[in-house]
Amino acid sequence: MRKSPLDDEANAELLRQMRERVERWGHETYVAAPVLEANDHYFPDPYSPDIRGVRTVARRLLKHVGLDDLDVDAGGVKAEDHDALAQTYVVLGELTERRFVIDVYEIGAAEEVPLVLAHEVARAYGRLRSGPMRSTHPYRAPAFQEDEEPEADRAEEANASLTGMYLGLGLLVALGAHRYRATGEMAGTMAITRWVHECLGGLSPNEACFLLAAQAVARNEPDEVTERWRKALSPNERKSFSRFLRELRPEREALLARLGLPDEATWPAHDDTSFEPLDDDGWQPKDDEVEEEDEEVARRPIFRVSRHQGFNGLMGGTAISTLVFTAIAANAPEFIMAAALAVPVSALAAFLGGSRISRTDMCSACEGLVPDGQDLCPGCDGLVRGRLKKGQSHALAVEALPDITTFGLIAAPQDGAAKRYVDLGVKCPNCGWIPDGEAHWKCDACDGADFNTFAHGGECPHCSEVFEDTLCPRCDHMTTYEWWWPE
Repeated sequence: MRKSPLDDEANAELLRQMRERVERWGHETYVAAPVLEANDHYFPDPYSPDIRGVRTVARRLLKHVGLDDLDVDAGGVKAEDHDALAQTYVVLGELTERRFVIDVYEIGAAEEVPLVLAHEVARAYGRLRSGPMRSTHPYRAPAFQEDEEPEADRAEEANASLTGMYLGLGLLVALGAHRYRATGEMAGTMAITRWVHECLGGLSPNEACFLLAAQAVARNEPDEVTERWRKALSPNERKSFSRFLRELRPEREALLARLGLPDEATWPAHDDTSFEPLDDDGWQPKDDEVEEEDEEVARRPIFRVSRHQGFNGLMGGTAISTLVFTAIAANAPEFIMAAALAVPVSALAAFLGGSRISRTDMCSACEGLVPDGQDLCPGCDGLVRGRLKKGQSHALAVEALPDITTFGLIAAPQDGAAKRYVDLGVKCPNCGWIPDGEAHWKCDACDGADFNTFAHGGECPHCSEVFEDTLCPRCDHMTTYEWWWPE
């Protein structure tokens, strides 16, 4: 007699962890949310094999899990890698309660993109919806520090996969648990075969198939649905999934108890309505959406340096007077003393004459010529931000600009910056925003009135709570408080 899968220790632990999610976030999502399949019904949005297409899939998945209010951004490679075995490599780069930013390192086959992003979206959901990980005040980002222990990393990956199962991304998680692809080509008379194995997330294919089958049995999914799921899986996964379905169906009541699900009469109806394409929110990759004005302020700052023809006159006068001296010494030695005296006098006269003749300004950075009326240096493409003062170096002039960030980048010009903070050099390390002296921050420890954190040294004036991190009101970037201040 075959042993029940519910009696297996590893399976029991998986169900226990799923029960934790059901108790924490409610049973409704687990029993009623549609289980996404990688087809046009669930992903009706037009897909392009570039960063825009990857972002669209991310928006679709976020909408599915109820995080569609996040501002989604993406950066990295712009287009698909045309290698047949290219692996999609996308990671969650930044997450706050307002923003979801993905870093795209490689774009492979279209069918892989939802599998990779499902894992990152589930990770985001777990971080934003878990009590200890969640941050609601504007100072501290959630504690997203990576553990150096490999075991802890594997546990985090498994947690994300389990969360994806709970959210209705279970089929995508199972598909990504193991993928095998191969391609062949001829090199002369030799056949060359290349292959790649992919394992996404922290669950093995067998574990993913068990959880998917458990959800199908718990929800009492009809045979036509489970058959579609089965056909989508790889041959080995089909076997596992089919076996778990057969073994779990007779034990459905025990399975519901293990998952902590309430009476079925309280369950909401399955929500598998038609999926409409997402609205175009006008997003453009950063390189494409930069306006002309923004391109200018993002350029390297340079300064005009006045130059005249004095040096050229000195060199020319010296050369001519030296030739004259040589000729006199050879043909009229009696005048050699006068000729020797004439050499420095002529050179000095040529220098003084040349200094009265102006020449096109030079660039303070590359020392190339910058024609009059031109704002960009032809040599280094820097943006002219003024003229160097007497005795001022290029570095000192750049440092004196009020819109330069701590890390030496150019920020957009800002209106309303408080002079006190301009003079002190206080600015956001990410975007260069200079505090305007207004009360943009609020302490969640005491829920007191809004205040200006920089006027109180990063401390709440109402309860003396000290905050190590500060959120920029302009770019929503969380940065260590001390980094706002110059060295």
